[in-house]
Amino acid sequence: MNWLRKFGVGYRLPASFIAVIVLGVSGYAYVVVVTRQAAARHASMDVTMEESVDTAHQASHAAQEIALSTVEYVYTGNPRYKAAEDHADAAAETCYQSLRSSLSALPHNQSLLASLDTLIRQDEQVCDPLGSEAIRLAGSGRREEAIALVEGRYAVARAELETENLKLEEQFDRYRGSEVSDMQRRVSLAVTIGWVVQGLALAISLVIAAIICRSIAANLRRLLQAQNELQRSEKRFQSLIRHASDVVAVFSPAGELQYLSPASRRHFGYDAADYDGRTFFDFVHPDDQMRARALFTEAAAQPAGNIASELRLSHQDGEWRPAEIQVQNLIADVSVGGIVIAYRDITERKAFEQELAHQAFHDPLTALPNRALFLNRLENALARALRRKDTVGVMFIDIDNFKLINDSLSRQAGDELLKAVSERLQSCLRTGDTVARIGDDEFSILLENIGSADDASLFAGRITSHLRQPITIHGHDLFVTSSIGVAISTHVEVSAEDLLRDADIAMVHAKNSGKDTHALFEHSMNAQATERLEMEAMLRRAVASDQMRVYYQPIIDLETKQIRKFEALVRWQHPTLGLVPPLKFIPLAEETGVIGPLGDWVMREACRQCRAWQIASPEQEELSIAVNLSARQLQLPGLAHQVAQILSETGLSANHLELEITESVMMGDPDAAIRTLQELKSLGVHIAVDDFGTGYSSMQYLSRFPIDTLKIDRYFIQKMVEPEGFAIVHAIVDLSKSLHLRVVSEGIETEEQLSMLQLLDCNFGQGYLISAPVPAANAESLLAFPSSGAVAA
Repeated sequence: MNWLRKFGVGYRLPASFIAVIVLGVSGYAYVVVVTRQAAARHASMDVTMEESVDTAHQASHAAQEIALSTVEYVYTGNPRYKAAEDHADAAAETCYQSLRSSLSALPHNQSLLASLDTLIRQDEQVCDPLGSEAIRLAGSGRREEAIALVEGRYAVARAELETENLKLEEQFDRYRGSEVSDMQRRVSLAVTIGWVVQGLALAISLVIAAIICRSIAANLRRLLQAQNELQRSEKRFQSLIRHASDVVAVFSPAGELQYLSPASRRHFGYDAADYDGRTFFDFVHPDDQMRARALFTEAAAQPAGNIASELRLSHQDGEWRPAEIQVQNLIADVSVGGIVIAYRDITERKAFEQELAHQAFHDPLTALPNRALFLNRLENALARALRRKDTVGVMFIDIDNFKLINDSLSRQAGDELLKAVSERLQSCLRTGDTVARIGDDEFSILLENIGSADDASLFAGRITSHLRQPITIHGHDLFVTSSIGVAISTHVEVSAEDLLRDADIAMVHAKNSGKDTHALFEHSMNAQATERLEMEAMLRRAVASDQMRVYYQPIIDLETKQIRKFEALVRWQHPTLGLVPPLKFIPLAEETGVIGPLGDWVMREACRQCRAWQIASPEQEELSIAVNLSARQLQLPGLAHQVAQILSETGLSANHLELEITESVMMGDPDAAIRTLQELKSLGVHIAVDDFGTGYSSMQYLSRFPIDTLKIDRYFIQKMVEPEGFAIVHAIVDLSKSLHLRVVSEGIETEEQLSMLQLLDCNFGQGYLISAPVPAANAESLLAFPSSGAVAA
């Protein structure tokens, strides 16, 4: 049974197989036994029949001998014959009883017994009267007659007995033949049944054997497949272990090595031989020894438990490598029998995490702490100062005019400037101080144990003076100034955010005071900061609640004095504050992003109004409108699509719209500006450079920009009366003509300026001498009566 179980065959199949074999053997034994029993019965029947026939003969002869003895006794009177008669009579009785007993043992013996009884009765019927008659004749002295009678009658009786015996023998023969034939049929039937049963058993055995063999074959195939899969799995496992990034090792609870995967050589430089006489703890950093032993102790107390940790492990090169480990207690697993440790070298991951942490808390450009790290350090410094009764100072530094420098030179130059400023700030620090970059051009300095507000002011003054020294960027000597706000903590609890906010408010106050200075925070400054926040909220509501107005300042042809276009300028009509000056809300709009929706509204309203004037007066069909674009608007994606949509909505032709962009805005990112301006130019609109001369644009870029008009800044117009100023304006006019550009002079306020511009053959002009910016209704009057513009201001 074991060999069957070895091939995966259960107990049911062998039991069935054995049952079939037993059934076949039983069938065969049954046939043999039936055959032998039939043969024995047949032989016994033959003997019985033979004995019965012999007995019948003896009985018939005995009857005859009785009759003869009787006659002889009568005839001779010899007593010997009488004794013989008695003996024959007894023998006949014995034969009769023996014959009857033998016939009784035969099957179907009724007819044989009846025939025997008939024969005996016939003998008695013959012998008894014959004896009586013979005795009577012998007694009367007629012995010869008696003898003759007996002999005659004996012969007749003997013949009759012989006839009856022959009949009895024939009957026995017929009976024997029928019994033998019946027995042969029964034996043949038994043999046939036996062979059929044996054949069926054999067939069933073969079928079951085939099923069993097929099942065994299937089990063998599955066993072979399982063995092959096990081999493949083992090879795959070995390959994975060999090339895995994790090292797998099995140790005893004492730390003795039991197994070490090949990956250990690749990742840590060790193999199993290096552990001879050493334990796992010999490869653990001394500072991590206690934690490593605690891990083993904890794992030993948790069967099948999984514990994760990090340890520093020794590398063959002598370095300590950070490793992430998983400890699992598999001592109860007989196939393992130890503590399994899977560990991997996480040096790169640790470096990456440190880099991420550095990036999360440091500025990527200057490598200085960022706002989050600065606030964290400030919180800790404030907590220490509160315990020690010390003073903490915070400085908020903003680089003056950085946007102008960044836009004029390039963003790369601006980045280089920020790096240089950060280095200078670090050179000014004391031990323990922190400088951080918290905005584009904003820095903060944490001053621990500063002493007093005067000390902080002196420190801010040194920084301002140090930053004034020229910085060379891309061949340009830049003179950087800064506005610094200073806030000092008192001995009351204050948050880091609040102290930094106070320094920011003080910085804004310094910037509003003329820049290149510093200011110490005062609580009164909160009112100004609050006002600015309120102004921002009101500005957002103003755009949505129709408080904005568009004013129009005419631009005339200096030769004909005719109005050729209007410049659209936005004004804020506050319900309680009245008309808010542009300088008070335009910078705020740009800082807060409100300039986007505000600029779209101004452009749509100006185009609508210009088209209305064109329709109202056929003489104004060529009237154009000029709209300013801010730096933020120029950077918005889909600007050209937005302009095209506004032109489509208002019905104004593209060649009647001029978009004004400042020189500094274009030079902020020249390549991006060129792409955006080309998209706008493809619509058919005109492009004008506003405030030309105040920036740092070069001839190379100026020739690349798709511009149509140069607008001379009002600063140069005001200086025209001086020879240097006149020369600059003259040069700009000549430059415009050489580039085939129209030129517009801004800020014309005197007749002298107007005359000089006409002398220089300047194309167009605008300013308060001509007209101040006016509402649409007043602008319409200027169109009807152009001469009224000189007195409109």
